[in-house]
Amino acid sequence: MFRRILISILLTCLSLSGQTVLAAQPDYRHRDGHRDGHGDRHAVDAAASNRAALRLAQSKVSLDQAVAKVLRTFGGKLIKAETRGNVHYVKVLMDNGRVRTVRVDGNSGRIL
Repeated sequence: MFRRILISILLTCLSLSGQTVLAAQPDYRHRDGHRDGHGDRHAVDAAASNRAALRLAQSKVSLDQAVAKVLRTFGGKLIKAETRGNVHYVKVLMDNGRVRTVRVDGNSGRIL
């Protein structure tokens, strides 16, 4: 009984002071079921990832073809290769010991 009276007094005091006791919080529930305060950021990240995959599928020159062209042109050993947007980045260890990053256009296959 004492607890109910105390809670009632507390709620009355808070409401009289202009404070919101229970504010409605937006529900940021994502596809995987967790909640966080980032809103739709995860959905936007997924959409960007899908667009990147689509661009990669539409590119006329694959990453493997870009790597082969770079190795034929410059020689050396492949360190790393990745695609960002519509550009392939190929990192090669040259015969002289230097590391060189070569960019290849994903549409034309031209070395940039």
